[in-house]
Amino acid sequence: MHPRAERTVSFAALGAVLVACLVLAASRAFVLDDAFISFRYAQNLVEAGELTWNPGEVPPVEGYTNFLWTLLLAGALALGFEPVAASQVLGLAAFLGTLLVTHRLAVDMLGSRIQAILAVGLLGTNFTFSHFATGGLETQLQALLITSCAALTVAILRRSASITEPWRLAALSLLTSAAVMTRPDSALPCAILWGWLAVKLWRQRPSRAEVLPSALAATLPAALTLGPWLTWKWAYYGELLPNTAHIKVAGFTWATFEQGLGYVLTFGASYQLLPIFVLALVRAGKLLGRSDLAVLTTIVACWLAYLVRIGGGFMELRLLVPVLPLAFVLIIFLIFELEPRWARATLVGLLVFGSVWHAMRFTDGGNIDSIATQRGYIEDPRDNWPRVGEVLGELFGDGAEPGFVDPVMIATTAAGAIPYYSQLPTVDMLGLNDRWVARHGVAMGSRPGHTRRADFNYLLKRRVNLVIGHPRVEPRDGGSIDGASFPLHRLSWFYLVDVDPERIPATARVVEIPLDA
Repeated sequence: MHPRAERTVSFAALGAVLVACLVLAASRAFVLDDAFISFRYAQNLVEAGELTWNPGEVPPVEGYTNFLWTLLLAGALALGFEPVAASQVLGLAAFLGTLLVTHRLAVDMLGSRIQAILAVGLLGTNFTFSHFATGGLETQLQALLITSCAALTVAILRRSASITEPWRLAALSLLTSAAVMTRPDSALPCAILWGWLAVKLWRQRPSRAEVLPSALAATLPAALTLGPWLTWKWAYYGELLPNTAHIKVAGFTWATFEQGLGYVLTFGASYQLLPIFVLALVRAGKLLGRSDLAVLTTIVACWLAYLVRIGGGFMELRLLVPVLPLAFVLIIFLIFELEPRWARATLVGLLVFGSVWHAMRFTDGGNIDSIATQRGYIEDPRDNWPRVGEVLGELFGDGAEPGFVDPVMIATTAAGAIPYYSQLPTVDMLGLNDRWVARHGVAMGSRPGHTRRADFNYLLKRRVNLVIGHPRVEPRDGGSIDGASFPLHRLSWFYLVDVDPERIPATARVVEIPLDA
Protein backbone atom coordinates (compact mmCIF):
# COMPACT_ATOMS: atom_id res chain seq x y z
CA MET A 1 0.00 0.00 0.00
CA HIS A 2 1.24 3.50 -0.80
CA PRO A 3 2.45 5.32 2.37
CA ARG A 4 -0.09 8.13 1.90
CA ALA A 5 -2.94 5.61 1.49
CA GLU A 6 -1.69 3.72 4.53
CA ARG A 7 -1.78 6.90 6.62
CA THR A 8 -5.29 7.67 5.39
CA VAL A 9 -6.50 4.21 6.37
CA SER A 10 -4.85 4.41 9.80
CA PHE A 11 -6.36 7.85 10.47
CA ALA A 12 -9.79 6.56 9.46
CA ALA A 13 -9.38 3.54 11.75
CA LEU A 14 -8.23 5.76 14.60
CA GLY A 15 -11.20 8.07 14.06
CA ALA A 16 -13.63 5.16 14.15
CA VAL A 17 -12.07 3.82 17.37
CA LEU A 18 -12.18 7.26 19.01
CA VAL A 19 -15.83 7.80 18.10
CA ALA A 20 -16.79 4.34 19.38
CA CYS A 21 -14.93 4.90 22.67
CA LEU A 22 -16.45 8.35 23.13
CA VAL A 23 -19.98 7.05 22.51
CA LEU A 24 -19.38 4.22 24.98
CA ALA A 25 -18.09 6.60 27.65
CA ALA A 26 -20.99 9.01 27.10
CA SER A 27 -23.49 6.15 27.45
CA ARG A 28 -21.96 5.38 30.86
CA ALA A 29 -22.09 8.97 32.12
CA PHE A 30 -22.77 9.40 35.84
CA VAL A 31 -21.79 11.68 38.70
CA LEU A 32 -20.19 10.84 42.04
CA ASP A 33 -21.37 12.28 45.33
CA ASP A 34 -17.83 13.54 46.04
CA ALA A 35 -17.97 15.62 42.86
CA PHE A 36 -20.49 17.89 44.58
CA ILE A 37 -17.72 18.96 46.96
CA SER A 38 -15.95 20.61 44.03
CA PHE A 39 -19.29 21.95 42.78
CA ARG A 40 -19.92 23.58 46.17
CA TYR A 41 -16.49 25.23 46.26
CA ALA A 42 -16.91 26.42 42.67
CA GLN A 43 -20.36 27.83 43.45
CA ASN A 44 -19.11 29.63 46.56
CA LEU A 45 -16.29 31.14 44.52
CA VAL A 46 -18.71 32.41 41.87
CA GLU A 47 -21.45 33.63 44.22
CA ALA A 48 -19.54 34.69 47.33
CA GLY A 49 -16.00 35.19 46.05
CA GLU A 50 -14.71 32.61 48.54
CA LEU A 51 -13.08 29.31 47.65
CA THR A 52 -14.26 27.63 50.83
CA TRP A 53 -16.73 25.05 52.12
CA ASN A 54 -19.01 27.33 54.18
CA PRO A 55 -19.01 30.98 53.07
CA GLY A 56 -17.73 33.26 55.82
CA GLU A 57 -16.02 30.41 57.67
CA VAL A 58 -12.80 31.46 59.42
CA PRO A 59 -10.30 30.08 58.80
CA PRO A 60 -11.36 28.74 55.39
CA VAL A 61 -10.69 25.09 54.66
CA GLU A 62 -9.31 23.49 51.48
CA GLY A 63 -11.46 20.39 51.27
CA TYR A 64 -10.87 19.78 47.56
CA THR A 65 -7.78 18.18 45.99
CA ASN A 66 -8.35 19.47 42.46
CA PHE A 67 -7.71 23.23 42.31
CA LEU A 68 -7.50 23.56 38.52
CA TRP A 69 -10.57 21.37 37.99
CA THR A 70 -12.54 23.42 40.52
CA LEU A 71 -11.56 26.62 38.69
CA LEU A 72 -12.77 25.13 35.39
CA LEU A 73 -16.10 24.28 37.04
CA ALA A 74 -16.34 27.78 38.49
CA GLY A 75 -15.84 29.18 35.00
CA ALA A 76 -18.64 26.97 33.69
CA LEU A 77 -20.96 28.07 36.51
CA ALA A 78 -20.10 31.73 35.89
CA LEU A 79 -21.18 31.24 32.27
CA GLY A 80 -24.51 29.85 33.42
CA PHE A 81 -23.91 26.13 32.87
CA GLU A 82 -25.24 23.46 35.23
CA PRO A 83 -22.30 21.83 37.09
CA VAL A 84 -23.15 18.15 36.55
CA ALA A 85 -23.51 18.52 32.78
CA ALA A 86 -20.48 20.83 32.60
CA SER A 87 -18.29 18.36 34.50
CA GLN A 88 -19.38 15.51 32.24
CA VAL A 89 -18.65 17.47 29.05
CA LEU A 90 -15.25 18.53 30.39
CA GLY A 91 -14.54 14.94 31.44
CA LEU A 92 -15.45 13.54 28.04
CA ALA A 93 -13.27 16.16 26.34
CA ALA A 94 -10.35 15.16 28.58
CA PHE A 95 -11.09 11.49 27.87
CA LEU A 96 -10.90 12.10 24.12
CA GLY A 97 -7.73 14.13 24.55
CA THR A 98 -6.13 11.35 26.61
CA LEU A 99 -6.85 8.79 23.89
CA LEU A 100 -5.32 11.07 21.23
CA VAL A 101 -2.19 11.69 23.31
CA THR A 102 -1.94 7.97 24.12
CA HIS A 103 -1.97 7.28 20.37
CA ARG A 104 0.85 9.78 19.82
CA LEU A 105 2.87 8.29 22.68
CA ALA A 106 2.31 4.74 21.42
CA VAL A 107 3.34 5.62 17.84
CA ASP A 108 6.56 7.21 19.12
CA MET A 109 7.42 4.33 21.44
CA LEU A 110 6.12 1.33 19.51
CA GLY A 111 6.76 2.54 15.98
CA SER A 112 3.51 1.06 14.70
CA ARG A 113 0.21 2.80 13.99
CA ILE A 114 -1.64 -0.52 14.21
CA GLN A 115 -0.28 -1.21 17.69
CA ALA A 116 -1.03 2.38 18.72
CA ILE A 117 -4.65 2.11 17.58
CA LEU A 118 -4.98 -1.19 19.42
CA ALA A 119 -3.66 0.45 22.60
CA VAL A 120 -6.20 3.24 22.23
CA GLY A 121 -9.06 0.81 21.61
CA LEU A 122 -8.26 -1.38 24.60
CA LEU A 123 -7.76 1.63 26.86
CA GLY A 124 -10.90 3.43 25.71
CA THR A 125 -13.12 0.40 26.25
CA ASN A 126 -11.62 -0.55 29.61
CA PHE A 127 -14.55 -0.52 32.05
CA THR A 128 -12.84 1.59 34.73
CA PHE A 129 -11.18 4.04 32.36
CA SER A 130 -14.34 4.50 30.29
CA HIS A 131 -16.62 5.06 33.28
CA PHE A 132 -14.37 7.67 34.84
CA ALA A 133 -14.51 9.71 31.67
CA THR A 134 -17.31 11.29 33.67
CA GLY A 135 -18.04 11.08 37.39
CA GLY A 136 -17.65 14.81 37.95
CA LEU A 137 -14.12 14.63 39.37
CA GLU A 138 -10.71 15.56 37.96
CA THR A 139 -9.79 11.95 37.15
CA GLN A 140 -9.66 12.25 33.36
CA LEU A 141 -8.02 15.69 33.40
CA GLN A 142 -5.23 14.27 35.55
CA ALA A 143 -4.85 11.32 33.18
CA LEU A 144 -4.67 13.69 30.20
CA LEU A 145 -2.00 15.89 31.78
CA ILE A 146 0.20 13.03 33.03
CA THR A 147 0.00 11.26 29.63
CA SER A 148 0.76 14.56 27.88
CA CYS A 149 3.83 15.09 30.06
CA ALA A 150 5.04 11.58 29.20
CA ALA A 151 4.37 12.03 25.46
CA LEU A 152 6.12 15.41 25.33
CA THR A 153 9.12 14.10 27.26
CA VAL A 154 9.48 11.20 24.82
CA ALA A 155 9.12 13.61 21.89
CA ILE A 156 11.82 15.90 23.31
CA LEU A 157 14.28 13.05 23.65
CA ARG A 158 13.56 11.79 20.15
CA ARG A 159 14.86 15.12 18.79
CA SER A 160 18.59 15.50 19.21
CA ALA A 161 18.27 19.28 18.93
CA SER A 162 15.68 19.58 21.69
CA ILE A 163 18.02 21.33 24.09
CA THR A 164 18.36 24.14 21.56
CA GLU A 165 14.53 24.40 21.40
CA PRO A 166 13.71 25.69 24.90
CA TRP A 167 10.04 26.21 24.02
CA ARG A 168 9.50 22.46 24.28
CA LEU A 169 10.91 22.45 27.81
CA ALA A 170 8.74 25.46 28.64
CA ALA A 171 5.66 23.62 27.39
CA LEU A 172 6.56 20.60 29.53
CA SER A 173 7.06 22.88 32.53
CA LEU A 174 3.59 24.36 32.07
CA LEU A 175 2.03 20.90 31.64
CA THR A 176 3.73 19.75 34.83
CA SER A 177 2.38 22.76 36.72
CA ALA A 178 -1.13 22.11 35.40
CA ALA A 179 -0.91 18.44 36.45
CA VAL A 180 0.18 19.32 40.00
CA MET A 181 -2.50 22.02 40.29
CA THR A 182 -5.10 19.52 39.09
CA ARG A 183 -4.07 17.00 41.76
CA PRO A 184 -0.94 17.29 43.93
CA ASP A 185 0.03 13.61 43.65
CA SER A 186 0.74 14.23 39.95
CA ALA A 187 4.11 15.46 41.24
CA LEU A 188 5.23 11.82 41.54
CA PRO A 189 5.13 10.83 37.83
CA CYS A 190 6.20 14.33 36.78
CA ALA A 191 9.28 14.19 39.01
CA ILE A 192 10.28 10.85 37.46
CA LEU A 193 9.90 12.27 33.94
CA TRP A 194 11.92 15.39 34.75
CA GLY A 195 14.67 13.34 36.39
CA TRP A 196 14.94 11.10 33.33
CA LEU A 197 14.89 14.09 30.99
CA ALA A 198 17.61 15.92 32.92
CA VAL A 199 19.92 12.90 32.84
CA LYS A 200 19.37 12.26 29.14
CA LEU A 201 19.88 15.89 28.12
CA TRP A 202 22.95 16.27 30.31
CA ARG A 203 24.53 13.29 28.57
CA GLN A 204 24.35 15.27 25.33
CA ARG A 205 27.09 17.44 26.90
CA PRO A 206 25.47 20.76 26.05
CA SER A 207 27.51 23.93 26.00
CA ARG A 208 27.05 26.62 28.64
CA ALA A 209 25.31 28.78 26.06
CA GLU A 210 22.72 26.01 25.58
CA VAL A 211 22.27 25.14 29.27
CA LEU A 212 21.15 28.56 30.52
CA PRO A 213 18.15 29.12 28.20
CA SER A 214 17.13 25.48 28.60
CA ALA A 215 17.34 25.69 32.40
CA LEU A 216 15.29 28.89 32.42
CA ALA A 217 12.70 27.38 30.07
CA ALA A 218 12.39 24.33 32.32
CA THR A 219 12.04 26.22 35.59
CA LEU A 220 10.52 29.66 34.97
CA PRO A 221 7.04 28.58 33.76
CA ALA A 222 6.63 26.26 36.75
CA ALA A 223 7.98 28.89 39.14
CA LEU A 224 5.64 31.57 37.76
CA THR A 225 2.58 29.32 38.10
CA LEU A 226 3.22 27.10 41.11
CA GLY A 227 4.94 29.86 43.09
CA PRO A 228 2.00 32.30 43.20
CA TRP A 229 -0.46 29.42 43.71
CA LEU A 230 1.40 28.03 46.72
CA THR A 231 1.90 31.53 48.13
CA TRP A 232 -1.84 32.20 47.86
CA LYS A 233 -2.65 28.85 49.49
CA TRP A 234 -0.40 29.63 52.43
CA ALA A 235 -1.91 33.09 52.85
CA TYR A 236 -5.54 31.96 52.39
CA TYR A 237 -5.67 28.52 54.01
CA GLY A 238 -2.61 28.71 56.25
CA GLU A 239 -1.09 25.51 54.84
CA LEU A 240 0.22 24.11 51.56
CA LEU A 241 -1.34 20.64 51.54
CA PRO A 242 -5.11 20.22 51.19
CA ASN A 243 -7.05 19.48 54.35
CA THR A 244 -7.88 16.09 52.81
CA ALA A 245 -4.23 15.05 53.13
CA HIS A 246 -4.71 14.72 56.89
CA ILE A 247 -7.46 12.16 56.22
CA LYS A 248 -6.18 10.34 53.15
CA VAL A 249 -2.43 10.25 53.82
CA ALA A 250 -2.28 9.39 57.47
CA GLY A 251 0.59 7.71 59.29
CA PHE A 252 1.61 4.27 58.07
CA THR A 253 -0.20 1.32 59.60
CA TRP A 254 -0.43 -2.32 58.58
CA ALA A 255 -4.15 -1.86 58.11
CA THR A 256 -3.45 0.91 55.59
CA PHE A 257 -0.86 -1.24 53.84
CA GLU A 258 -3.21 -4.22 53.62
CA GLN A 259 -6.02 -2.01 52.35
CA GLY A 260 -3.77 -0.46 49.67
CA LEU A 261 -2.31 -3.80 48.60
CA GLY A 262 -5.80 -5.24 48.37
CA TYR A 263 -6.87 -2.30 46.22
CA VAL A 264 -4.07 -2.90 43.69
CA LEU A 265 -4.51 -6.69 43.70
CA THR A 266 -8.25 -6.29 43.24
CA PHE A 267 -7.60 -4.47 39.99
CA GLY A 268 -5.33 -7.23 38.71
CA ALA A 269 -7.62 -10.05 39.79
CA SER A 270 -10.85 -8.49 38.59
CA TYR A 271 -9.39 -7.73 35.14
CA GLN A 272 -7.73 -11.17 34.83
CA LEU A 273 -4.28 -9.59 34.47
CA LEU A 274 -2.14 -12.37 35.98
CA PRO A 275 -0.80 -13.53 32.56
CA ILE A 276 0.16 -9.93 31.74
CA PHE A 277 1.93 -9.60 35.09
CA VAL A 278 3.84 -12.85 34.51
CA LEU A 279 4.78 -11.69 31.02
CA ALA A 280 6.09 -8.41 32.46
CA LEU A 281 8.30 -10.31 34.91
CA VAL A 282 9.60 -12.67 32.22
CA ARG A 283 10.31 -9.76 29.84
CA ALA A 284 11.57 -7.36 32.51
CA GLY A 285 14.88 -7.11 30.65
CA LYS A 286 13.04 -5.83 27.58
CA LEU A 287 11.11 -3.26 29.61
CA LEU A 288 14.16 -2.00 31.45
CA GLY A 289 16.56 -2.28 28.52
CA ARG A 290 15.09 0.74 26.72
CA SER A 291 15.15 3.97 28.67
CA ASP A 292 11.74 5.20 27.45
CA LEU A 293 10.08 1.91 28.39
CA ALA A 294 11.98 1.86 31.66
CA VAL A 295 10.73 5.30 32.71
CA LEU A 296 7.09 4.39 31.97
CA THR A 297 7.54 1.16 33.91
CA THR A 298 9.02 3.14 36.80
CA ILE A 299 6.08 5.57 36.81
CA VAL A 300 3.49 2.77 36.85
CA ALA A 301 5.37 0.82 39.55
CA CYS A 302 5.85 3.90 41.76
CA TRP A 303 2.20 4.87 41.34
CA LEU A 304 1.09 1.41 42.45
CA ALA A 305 3.44 1.65 45.45
CA TYR A 306 1.96 5.05 46.26
CA LEU A 307 -1.57 3.62 46.20
CA VAL A 308 -0.48 0.83 48.54
CA ARG A 309 1.06 3.43 50.86
CA ILE A 310 -2.10 5.57 51.12
CA GLY A 311 -4.47 2.62 51.38
CA GLY A 312 -5.91 2.87 47.88
CA GLY A 313 -9.35 4.44 47.55
CA PHE A 314 -12.96 3.57 48.26
CA MET A 315 -14.30 4.35 44.77
CA GLU A 316 -14.06 1.47 42.32
CA LEU A 317 -10.39 1.55 41.19
CA ARG A 318 -10.60 5.26 40.25
CA LEU A 319 -7.09 6.12 41.40
CA LEU A 320 -5.55 3.73 38.83
CA VAL A 321 -6.96 5.73 35.91
CA PRO A 322 -4.14 8.34 35.67
CA VAL A 323 -1.49 5.73 34.80
CA LEU A 324 -3.63 3.35 32.72
CA PRO A 325 -2.61 5.04 29.41
CA LEU A 326 1.06 4.41 30.18
CA ALA A 327 0.30 0.88 31.36
CA PHE A 328 -1.56 0.01 28.14
CA VAL A 329 1.34 1.23 26.00
CA LEU A 330 3.64 -1.07 27.97
CA ILE A 331 1.18 -3.97 27.72
CA ILE A 332 0.91 -3.65 23.93
CA PHE A 333 4.70 -3.57 23.68
CA LEU A 334 4.95 -6.79 25.69
CA ILE A 335 2.23 -8.51 23.68
CA PHE A 336 3.84 -7.74 20.33
CA GLU A 337 7.17 -9.05 21.54
CA LEU A 338 5.54 -12.48 21.63
CA GLU A 339 5.67 -15.13 18.94
CA PRO A 340 3.65 -16.76 17.45
CA ARG A 341 0.77 -14.51 16.49
CA TRP A 342 -1.83 -16.70 18.18
CA ALA A 343 -0.20 -15.88 21.52
CA ARG A 344 -0.65 -12.16 20.82
CA ALA A 345 -4.27 -12.66 19.83
CA THR A 346 -4.88 -14.69 22.99
CA LEU A 347 -3.59 -11.95 25.28
CA VAL A 348 -5.51 -9.24 23.43
CA GLY A 349 -8.63 -11.37 23.79
CA LEU A 350 -7.87 -11.78 27.48
CA LEU A 351 -7.74 -8.00 27.94
CA VAL A 352 -11.13 -7.64 26.27
CA PHE A 353 -12.55 -10.52 28.30
CA GLY A 354 -11.12 -9.04 31.52
CA SER A 355 -12.96 -5.77 30.99
CA VAL A 356 -16.24 -7.57 30.29
CA TRP A 357 -15.70 -9.90 33.26
CA HIS A 358 -15.01 -6.95 35.56
CA ALA A 359 -18.14 -5.16 34.34
CA MET A 360 -20.29 -8.22 35.00
CA ARG A 361 -18.79 -9.51 38.23
CA PHE A 362 -17.37 -6.63 40.28
CA THR A 363 -19.33 -5.82 43.44
CA ASP A 364 -18.68 -3.97 46.67
CA GLY A 365 -16.02 -5.51 48.84
CA GLY A 366 -12.81 -4.84 50.72
CA ASN A 367 -13.87 -1.27 51.55
CA ILE A 368 -14.26 -0.55 47.82
CA ASP A 369 -17.63 0.68 46.57
CA SER A 370 -18.60 -0.34 43.06
CA ILE A 371 -19.53 2.25 40.46
CA ALA A 372 -23.10 0.93 40.66
CA THR A 373 -23.20 1.75 44.38
CA GLN A 374 -21.69 5.19 43.84
CA ARG A 375 -24.14 5.89 41.02
CA GLY A 376 -27.04 4.79 43.22
CA TYR A 377 -26.44 7.48 45.84
CA ILE A 378 -27.42 10.09 43.24
CA GLU A 379 -29.77 8.22 40.90
CA ASP A 380 -31.46 5.51 42.95
CA PRO A 381 -34.78 6.60 44.58
CA ARG A 382 -33.85 4.47 47.58
CA ASP A 383 -31.01 6.89 48.34
CA ASN A 384 -31.85 10.05 46.40
CA TRP A 385 -29.30 12.29 48.10
CA PRO A 386 -29.95 15.24 45.74
CA ARG A 387 -33.62 15.22 46.77
CA VAL A 388 -32.61 15.04 50.44
CA GLY A 389 -30.59 18.21 49.91
CA GLU A 390 -33.38 19.94 48.01
CA VAL A 391 -35.95 19.22 50.73
CA LEU A 392 -33.61 20.49 53.46
CA GLY A 393 -33.06 23.64 51.43
CA GLU A 394 -36.81 24.12 50.99
CA LEU A 395 -37.42 23.68 54.72
CA PHE A 396 -34.50 25.58 56.19
CA GLY A 397 -32.81 27.55 53.40
CA ASP A 398 -33.17 31.12 52.19
CA GLY A 399 -36.61 30.42 50.74
CA ALA A 400 -37.96 28.81 53.91
CA GLU A 401 -40.69 30.26 56.06
CA PRO A 402 -39.42 33.06 58.35
CA GLY A 403 -38.72 32.28 61.98
CA PHE A 404 -35.11 31.02 62.05
CA VAL A 405 -32.78 33.49 63.76
CA ASP A 406 -29.60 31.78 62.48
CA PRO A 407 -29.04 29.52 59.46
CA VAL A 408 -29.79 25.89 60.24
CA MET A 409 -26.51 23.94 60.55
CA ILE A 410 -26.54 20.33 59.35
CA ALA A 411 -24.00 17.53 59.85
CA THR A 412 -23.59 14.59 57.51
CA THR A 413 -21.11 11.99 56.35
CA ALA A 414 -22.59 12.23 52.83
CA ALA A 415 -21.00 15.64 52.37
CA GLY A 416 -21.58 16.05 48.64
CA ALA A 417 -24.96 16.38 46.98
CA ILE A 418 -26.80 17.05 50.26
CA PRO A 419 -24.81 20.18 51.22
CA TYR A 420 -24.70 21.33 47.58
CA TYR A 421 -28.45 21.15 46.98
CA SER A 422 -29.46 22.33 50.45
CA GLN A 423 -27.10 25.33 50.41
CA LEU A 424 -27.01 25.04 54.20
CA PRO A 425 -23.92 25.47 56.40
CA THR A 426 -22.61 21.95 56.89
CA VAL A 427 -20.25 20.07 59.17
CA ASP A 428 -18.56 17.28 57.19
CA MET A 429 -18.58 14.52 59.80
CA LEU A 430 -15.78 12.65 57.98
CA GLY A 431 -13.50 15.69 58.08
CA LEU A 432 -12.58 16.17 54.43
CA ASN A 433 -14.01 19.67 54.67
CA ASP A 434 -13.43 20.22 58.37
CA ARG A 435 -10.07 21.21 59.81
CA TRP A 436 -10.73 19.99 63.37
CA VAL A 437 -12.19 16.59 62.43
CA ALA A 438 -9.34 15.91 59.99
CA ARG A 439 -6.82 16.31 62.82
CA HIS A 440 -8.67 15.36 65.99
CA GLY A 441 -11.71 13.32 64.96
CA VAL A 442 -12.32 9.86 66.39
CA ALA A 443 -10.28 7.19 64.55
CA MET A 444 -12.70 4.86 62.77
CA GLY A 445 -10.65 2.30 60.80
CA SER A 446 -8.71 2.16 57.53
CA ARG A 447 -11.40 2.82 54.90
CA PRO A 448 -9.82 5.50 52.65
CA GLY A 449 -11.33 8.93 53.24
CA HIS A 450 -13.35 7.58 56.16
CA THR A 451 -10.70 7.16 58.85
CA ARG A 452 -12.01 9.85 61.22
CA ARG A 453 -15.39 11.05 62.39
CA ALA A 454 -16.69 14.04 64.32
CA ASP A 455 -17.49 13.27 67.95
CA PHE A 456 -20.69 14.37 69.67
CA ASN A 457 -19.13 17.16 71.69
CA TYR A 458 -17.69 18.75 68.56
CA LEU A 459 -21.12 18.79 66.92
CA LEU A 460 -22.50 20.54 70.01
CA LYS A 461 -19.65 23.03 69.90
CA ARG A 462 -20.41 23.80 66.25
CA ARG A 463 -24.08 24.33 67.23
CA VAL A 464 -25.34 21.71 64.79
CA ASN A 465 -29.14 21.68 64.57
CA LEU A 466 -29.75 18.55 62.46
CA VAL A 467 -27.54 15.46 62.36
CA ILE A 468 -28.19 13.40 59.24
CA GLY A 469 -25.18 11.11 59.37
CA HIS A 470 -25.42 8.58 56.56
CA PRO A 471 -28.95 9.30 55.27
CA ARG A 472 -31.64 6.73 55.90
CA VAL A 473 -34.35 6.85 53.23
CA GLU A 474 -37.35 4.68 54.09
CA PRO A 475 -40.66 3.92 52.30
CA ARG A 476 -43.54 6.03 53.58
CA ASP A 477 -45.49 2.88 54.47
CA GLY A 478 -42.74 1.70 56.75
CA GLY A 479 -44.28 3.22 59.85
CA SER A 480 -43.32 6.32 61.81
CA ILE A 481 -40.45 6.80 64.21
CA ASP A 482 -41.23 7.43 67.86
CA GLY A 483 -39.21 10.58 68.34
CA ALA A 484 -40.73 11.69 71.63
CA SER A 485 -37.34 11.27 73.27
CA PHE A 486 -33.85 10.86 71.91
CA PRO A 487 -33.30 7.07 71.64
CA LEU A 488 -29.74 6.24 72.61
CA HIS A 489 -29.91 2.84 70.92
CA ARG A 490 -30.51 4.59 67.58
CA LEU A 491 -27.50 6.89 67.70
CA SER A 492 -25.62 4.53 65.37
CA TRP A 493 -28.17 5.36 62.67
CA PHE A 494 -26.72 8.86 62.55
CA TYR A 495 -23.03 7.91 62.80
CA LEU A 496 -22.75 9.58 66.19
CA VAL A 497 -19.79 8.51 68.34
CA ASP A 498 -18.51 9.28 71.85
CA VAL A 499 -21.93 10.48 72.99
CA ASP A 500 -22.15 11.84 76.54
CA PRO A 501 -25.78 11.18 77.60
CA GLU A 502 -25.58 14.08 80.06
CA ARG A 503 -24.97 16.52 77.21
CA ILE A 504 -27.88 15.46 74.99
CA PRO A 505 -30.26 18.45 74.95
CA ALA A 506 -33.63 17.71 76.54
CA THR A 507 -35.33 18.97 73.38
CA ALA A 508 -33.46 16.61 71.06
CA ARG A 509 -35.71 14.52 68.80
CA VAL A 510 -35.48 11.98 66.03
CA VAL A 511 -37.45 13.36 63.10
CA GLU A 512 -38.61 11.99 59.77
CA ILE A 513 -38.89 14.34 56.77
CA PRO A 514 -41.04 13.42 53.76
CA LEU A 515 -39.16 13.54 50.44
CA ASP A 516 -41.99 12.91 47.97
CA ALA A 517 -45.41 11.38 47.58
